[in-house]
Amino acid sequence: MHADRGIVDDRQLVAVQTFDISRLTTHPVVIRPGTFIAVSGAGPKGDSNGSGKTSFLAAVSVLLADPQWNLAANGGKHAAGLLFRPDAAGLDPSLRITPAPHGYIAAVFADPSEVRDSALTVWVRIAATAPYVQARWVPGLHVATADG
Repeated sequence: MHADRGIVDDRQLVAVQTFDISRLTTHPVVIRPGTFIAVSGAGPKGDSNGSGKTSFLAAVSVLLADPQWNLAANGGKHAAGLLFRPDAAGLDPSLRITPAPHGYIAAVFADPSEVRDSALTVWVRIAATAPYVQARWVPGLHVATADG
């Protein structure tokens, strides 16, 4: 491990999965290093506004500990804005769906040529209250595969 690269070392991001983050689904997103990634979708009004494009990019930037989140100074308080909110999703208020108190960004980092042998799974928990951002990791491939 290189001290300046942390636990991820020289592995590359190869998959991302979100849970209760914005309007994003829980479908895993395969990331192929060196390729273009198109993020699109339909928002609550039928156009692309509010479809989750920026939320996906923001989730990845939290996962990568981008300095914009100022994680060391404020514990990632602003990342809580990524949590699912029914009003932002365009849901009818009469449904009384509550905002997510916490959500997760799961990721797999690996050498793309030998994913199974080099995989490192990272889970980032984002919460509406302190501690706002917590991370855990484990060697190997450990992702959710359940239907619900």
